[in-house]
Amino acid sequence: MELSASYHSQTRQRVAILVDGDNHPVSGLPAIEQEASRWGDVTIRRVFGDMALHKGWAEVTSFSAMHCPTSAGKNRADMALV
Repeated sequence: MELSASYHSQTRQRVAILVDGDNHPVSGLPAIEQEASRWGDVTIRRVFGDMALHKGWAEVTSFSAMHCPTSAGKNRADMALV
């Protein structure tokens, strides 16, 4: 079954927000959300970083916190993001 062109023009893209929490402050979250919503429907929200050091990110309930302890290695959050 082939979908019509009108169907494609009516659907919005799905967007994932992946944030390097070690290098981006939680105070920037409203701008991130606003920009992402311009691109489509945000379906995935994840922040990567050492949540012990960035408690503000750990408290944001709309994002899944991916804990990457810096004691286990430099740039660990960067590698997890990749």
